[in-house]
This record gives sequence, C-alpha cells and structure tokens, in this order.
Amino acid sequence: MACCLLAIESSGDVCSVAVYFNGSISQELTQQPRKHSEFILPAIDGLLSTLGIGLGDLDAIVFACGPGSFTGIRIAAAMTQGLALSHNVPIISVSSLAALAQTAHRKLGLVQVASCVDARINEVYWGVYKEENQLMVLQGTEVVCRPEDIPFDTSNIEIAVGSGVLYKSQVMDRCSSIKGWESLENSEAHDVITLGIAQFEQQNFVSVEQAVPVYLRDKVTWKKLPGR
Repeated sequence: MACCLLAIESSGDVCSVAVYFNGSISQELTQQPRKHSEFILPAIDGLLSTLGIGLGDLDAIVFACGPGSFTGIRIAAAMTQGLALSHNVPIISVSSLAALAQTAHRKLGLVQVASCVDARINEVYWGVYKEENQLMVLQGTEVVCRPEDIPFDTSNIEIAVGSGVLYKSQVMDRCSSIKGWESLENSEAHDVITLGIAQFEQQNFVSVEQAVPVYLRDKVTWKKLPGR
C-alpha cells in the first residue's frame, strides 16, 4: 500500500525522525540526549524539504510510545499530538521495545531477540520478539520488573539487546539460554516506520487522546538529581 509516513523515536539517548515516501525511508538522528526537543522539528522540516513534500502530504504519524525515558517518550507523544492536530493526520503508536527488536533485526540480522532496557530503580523493561514476515513480533507480554524476576520462558532466545546491559549478569543468571548481549542500546525511527507501515495497512490508528506514553508502571517514579 502506497503511503507517506513520518516517525518520531526519542525513547532513549538517541533521538531520530524518519520519513517513508515513494517506497524508501530517509532518517535523521542525534546522539545528544538533552537536545531531543530542539532536534525533532528542524529535522522533520529538513527531511520533508529534501523530499519535496510537506506535513499535509502525510498519511500518518508514527511515534514510539515507550517504554523508555520518561522525558523522551513524553516529548515524542507531545510532538505527535501537536502535528497530528494541526494537520489533521492520523496517529500510529508503536512499542519502543518492538522498535528496538526491529532495529536489531535490520542492523544485526537477528530473527529472535530479547529487548531489555534500563528502567531505573533496579528494574528493566523486557520483551521477547521473533521475526515473522520481516517484522519482529512480541512473544508473550512486555513487562517492567527486577532482572531476577523476568517471567518469560526464553529457552530459544540466545541474544539480548538494550541499555539493560547494566544488569547483564542478573539477566543471564535468570535466563540461562541467553549467551550474549549485542552492543545495541537504542531503537531508530527507521524501524518505527517499518512497524508503522504494517499498522497503516491495517488502518490501526489511535486517537490524539490515546497517543500517550506507555510506562508499563501504575506509578511513574521521578527522582530529582542533585543540583536540579
């Protein structure tokens, strides 16, 4: 199905935007964690200008809804809501853990992987994915938990990715099948787009009110850093 999509991914240290147009994906990214809000709109403008299209040409906006950095996914949600409202564009919501697995599939050729992201306070965001028709599909449920409480049977999962590498020893003790941890910590908008295309084909949109961050927690814990 021909479509024109914009994707925003700011759930980790790397922030990226991408546009799918005429069957190809163009992407811009930055590795400045505290500059996401300053980067997104100019990057979008630059991509669209290069492609010779505008926001009014978009068929949908796809955003990585989390879990991940509280601030980062709030920025992505707010940007998506604002652009969608002002240009009357549908919204597609994609899991950041799924996007990380999709990035691992594209960059590393992995067909099954555990996405494990640091959730702070000695917890991780966790999800297991397997490739089906070039898309990484969730097996079971995404959770937030202590590394030693990861609930899934991961007997066929040998590789993990993500910033949860901080808890590598605890995770591998819990999941004995995991033999390695690839040095990939961030998902990219390129892969948010890939997952978004499949959602677009199913017309699986969310309302502006539903385009909100996903924390996988009933309560979000904020910790003030010294001097802030």
